[in-house]
Amino acid sequence: MRPTTGDDPHPGTPAAGARTTTGVAAIGDLVEVGGFGLVGVVVHQARTADEVRAAWDDLPPGIDMVILDAAAAGHLADRETSTRLTVVMPR
Repeated sequence: MRPTTGDDPHPGTPAAGARTTTGVAAIGDLVEVGGFGLVGVVVHQARTADEVRAAWDDLPPGIDMVILDAAAAGHLADRETSTRLTVVMPR
């Protein structure tokens, strides 16, 4: 973000060429993660172990951060997830 000044006609707008967003996805029960869709997060509804693993495997390369509900995190415990920043929601 550009520093704001008193005479800046567009305060808080990104500087030219600045990367302002990172691809973010959420995986889990829709009740737990569905609200993230309101702010542009790609939401994958997944409740079973197979659904969670399939959602993880189908994430596109542009997704750098994944929000998991607690159950989804448990289903991925045996998977290598360090390729992306993962955040686990508390129960």
